[in-house]
Amino acid sequence: MIDDRARLQHALRTGAEVIAADLSSDSIPSELVRSVLVEEAVVHEGKYLDPRGLRLTGVTLEGNLDLANMHHLPEMVLGNVTISGHLDLSNSTINGGLNIEGGAVRAQLVGTGLRVRRHVYICAVDFGYSTDEGRTFKGMILLSRATVGEYLQLLVDVDDVILSDARVGGGNSEVDGDAVIIGLADSEFGAVDLNRASFESSVRLEGSFSHGIAIRGVNVRGELDLASAQVTSWIRRGRLTDEALFVDAREAVADTFVLPRESPDSGVDLTDAKVGQLVVHVAGNDNRPVSPRIDATNGWTLESLEMINLDKRPEPSPIPRISSDEAAGLVAWLPNGGGDAFPLMAWRALASALDGEGREDEGRWLRIEAVDRHKRSTAKSVWSRAGRIITKSTIGHGYSPFRALGWLAGLWAVATALAMIAWRSSKDAFANSTDVVDPPGLWEYLYALDITISPVGSFQSEIWMPTWWWLALAFWVLKAASYALFGLFIAGITGRAMKAS
Repeated sequence: MIDDRARLQHALRTGAEVIAADLSSDSIPSELVRSVLVEEAVVHEGKYLDPRGLRLTGVTLEGNLDLANMHHLPEMVLGNVTISGHLDLSNSTINGGLNIEGGAVRAQLVGTGLRVRRHVYICAVDFGYSTDEGRTFKGMILLSRATVGEYLQLLVDVDDVILSDARVGGGNSEVDGDAVIIGLADSEFGAVDLNRASFESSVRLEGSFSHGIAIRGVNVRGELDLASAQVTSWIRRGRLTDEALFVDAREAVADTFVLPRESPDSGVDLTDAKVGQLVVHVAGNDNRPVSPRIDATNGWTLESLEMINLDKRPEPSPIPRISSDEAAGLVAWLPNGGGDAFPLMAWRALASALDGEGREDEGRWLRIEAVDRHKRSTAKSVWSRAGRIITKSTIGHGYSPFRALGWLAGLWAVATALAMIAWRSSKDAFANSTDVVDPPGLWEYLYALDITISPVGSFQSEIWMPTWWWLALAFWVLKAASYALFGLFIAGITGRAMKAS
């Protein structure tokens, strides 16, 4: 007759694998496993435990496997093992790694305060149970305040993943790619909580999340990749914008932050976040945005931006020139504000990032657009709107003063055409308004230059006065407009000089 206790003790002391055929039955009580672990780890102070640890394959453990508050547990490798209750590892210490592949956990995995010296790898495990009425309850993975020395990979379907205040190391040679992976492409989660967690390497989330992604205060020394995460429900509304926020990344810190690539109608809150490189996704020839908008009510820091066009190129590439038609794809994911508010900080963060890349002209253009949208949100009167349109089209709120010179050149062309048509159609169109008997002739180009740029001082407009009322009115309007444009040009030069200083 097979002694299950002796078989388990021998496996723990030698690191041998235990399969269902080695035991008296396919099912053994979970309490038996616990008592053997307690006896070997506590009574013998761990001196008989093999580094390869406990290796069970194809076994069913009846009841809850309660290993809470146990120290110096060996490495655990469970292959196609079914636990009919929950697996409790809270406040325990595993000297090796935790590997669970295949099988099932009919309740949840509780690992609050768990300390694992090496890694945690959970793959293809069926969490939860179904009732006789056909209702399905998914389990949860609770690893808040857990510490994992090397890497963490949770490739399963569960309701919630809680990693708040957890700490995960930087991986080792066993890991090819991201040290932290949560979910697969077809995984379905309720929610994931990485609030205040710290990761020494890259983190990737995949699958769908029906209750949002909470990563407030997370610290990632690598890439925080949400590109393959599909969030199907929002957490709350934006505080300044009216966006439905799917990702709460307030105070998050990451070397690189990749936004989800299929959430065009959602928002990400990056209030007080510090991001090295932000990666957004667009589609089509016009760079139509498919990444979420940014809802930032306070300052956030951004060093650079990359844009991936899903239809053109699979790899990140520098964003297009802001002044081109493709700028719509960039501007569209920035917040527009709602009501009387406009979140300038998000725009300023991007402009500063462009300045840091040596692209000051594009950053200047973005600041112009931001000020324009800010005025659009706060200035409601007809006069305010008219002033905003005039200012934007002439000097660009003090950042592009030479644009006013282009307008002056246009007014000069109109004045020249009017003078030329009137003078050549009838000599009576202009009359000598001075006492000079033989004044110089009317030179249309100088006359128009005198109208539009008065400091030239050719005195043509003082000698020859239009006799037709509509012509006099047209020249008066052109002269008034030229005075205004020249003043705006001076104001723009002054504003630009003040900004440079």
